[in-house]
Amino acid sequence: MAAAPPGAVASASPPGASPPTGPRPHRIWLAVVATAVVVSLVLGLVIVEESPRPSSGGGSGARLASEQAAQGTANSVLRSLPGGPWSLRDAQGYDSPTGDNGSAQALVPINSTCFFHNATVSTFSLAPFTGDYAQGTAEAWLFLYASADEGAVVLVQNGTGYLMGELPEPACSVLSRFSEIPAGLVDSTAAAAAVDAAPAGASFTANVTPASAIYTLATGSVLLGSSPANVTLWSVRYSGCLAAHVTALDAYVYATNGTVLSEVVDRGGACTGGGTTPIGSAFAGGPAFLSTCPTNDTYALDGCTAGDYAYTVTVDSSSVNFTSLLFEVKTADGAIVQLAVDGGFSIVAVNGLVAAQSDPSTDLAMSSVFATFGASGTCGASPCGPSTALTALDTIVIDMGTADPAGLGDQFVVLGTGLYSGTASPIALP
Repeated sequence: MAAAPPGAVASASPPGASPPTGPRPHRIWLAVVATAVVVSLVLGLVIVEESPRPSSGGGSGARLASEQAAQGTANSVLRSLPGGPWSLRDAQGYDSPTGDNGSAQALVPINSTCFFHNATVSTFSLAPFTGDYAQGTAEAWLFLYASADEGAVVLVQNGTGYLMGELPEPACSVLSRFSEIPAGLVDSTAAAAAVDAAPAGASFTANVTPASAIYTLATGSVLLGSSPANVTLWSVRYSGCLAAHVTALDAYVYATNGTVLSEVVDRGGACTGGGTTPIGSAFAGGPAFLSTCPTNDTYALDGCTAGDYAYTVTVDSSSVNFTSLLFEVKTADGAIVQLAVDGGFSIVAVNGLVAAQSDPSTDLAMSSVFATFGASGTCGASPCGPSTALTALDTIVIDMGTADPAGLGDQFVVLGTGLYSGTASPIALP
């Protein structure tokens, strides 16, 4: 069994059941459920203060690797595992200018059959990356594999592979839902070079530094014109600050030949606040859906009071924890929405239980981070808490009170706090 990497935390046995991304990413995946999990493989990067970080950054000695080089190391870890044959389902590489920590457990739907076992490590640390983020190499790579009976998450860092856990499949239906990634594809370095040679990519890399980088390899369905096609793509996401605003580049590259399919640059909120990492580089929300809170529901238990109007906002991607962000609802004129009765914000886990909640208020703006968290069984064996990761399996519920808000032009705004700054791209509330 490999020793834990610098900054890694040895896993308990068994652990309890439990990216980036900047302004709203350009969505081309049709397989929505699979996409949510793919993007969530930023793995709920959470800050573990007691876990020391590696001493080297991207420009000062960290051993960087391309996807294909790292995959060879990951495959060697799989050779020691029973079961198989194993097939690669997803790969993601990370560089962060500020450093971060990650945990694989944030991926798992919370139920009695889903938990990681046989893990070598449960978390990993990224040192601040000071090198060229647009080279297609990464300080850490995470690989998802699936066989007929098991799923596995493998971390490769500094030339060594570590098993972050196995999952019972298809009972968990997490890793096995991804399509198999074929062989014979271009490496991450070729994908990055193609993006850097394209107009938007060339402009971004010339003007935005430092920036975070996430390289993702996955197979899924995309719309080519008006027809869906199943293809394997490299998703390349860079995010940093340009002219004091969070700016992100989302590019997609055909993994079979290195041709750029699309590239979009998004400009978000101001890069301001107490933290150094733009919140828009670590959180992106999906569309919002309006409904009426069901009879007998309560704010404390369900996230909204029976009869109130409520928006449910999906999480496209997230690498933050519950105390890294604040929520607001603003009018079309930019004012904080005022309610006639108390409303508020709740993070609801995949099992339907409230994982974190703001104090009820007539002002739809959080003045402080979440102080109320779900009990044991909501986020796994342990209670939810400040360091619990917000993932793409969660939803955000906004209790809007008793007046119908449809068509008013309100917007949901996510602000960074703590280690994060600025605002993510606002989400329209229809």
